[in-house]
Amino acid sequence: MAHHSFAAEFDSGQPIAAAGAVTRVDWTNPHAYLYIDVKDDSGKTVGWRFEMGSPNSLLRCGWSRGSVKPGDKVTVNGYRAKDSSHSGYTVRVESSDGRTLYSRPGE
Repeated sequence: MAHHSFAAEFDSGQPIAAAGAVTRVDWTNPHAYLYIDVKDDSGKTVGWRFEMGSPNSLLRCGWSRGSVKPGDKVTVNGYRAKDSSHSGYTVRVESSDGRTLYSRPGE
């Protein structure tokens, strides 16, 4: 299966910052995924899925499998998916304890 480009799936014109609680982290190739529950404007909880770099790339950026865990409060900054689903691409993750983790080298 061919690998997609960023522009095929995500919109660099739609930056997003989503704050919520981590529900799951998938440490898989070719991309890791971070899932968080976010409260929308009406107070309803909505599940979001954020794509990240490969596990190897995340390790080079200072991540480990335990960097974020279910229940952790985080803010994910990145770009929204073009299909307007509750998904996006992660640029950085800010934890409630003040740590900032980047999902790609050079950020």
